[in-house]
Amino acid sequence: MKLPRLPFTSLGLAFLAGCLQAAPPAVTTHLGMANASAVIAIGEDQFLAASDEDNVLRLYTNAGAPEPSASFDVTAWLGFHGGKVEEADFEGAARIGDV
Repeated sequence: MKLPRLPFTSLGLAFLAGCLQAAPPAVTTHLGMANASAVIAIGEDQFLAASDEDNVLRLYTNAGAPEPSASFDVTAWLGFHGGKVEEADFEGAARIGDV
């Protein structure tokens, strides 16, 4: 199936030119886990991150040190007391209300 060719409008060309001239966003790296599977903003300059590999919540500062400023192991709070390693498998986060 052949796709139709769409004409460029002056607005489309202006948008494209703006994208090409824009500087790429700055990249910030945070340490302490391989990949976050849940993140939620805490105020304007902090966020809480969770991994699906452990039961630790990590608090980071947006413009601060790359390491967590605090961490919270919630294994006991979750009720995991067995002999084997149990994971909550955090997969996403949502904020309810203005906390």
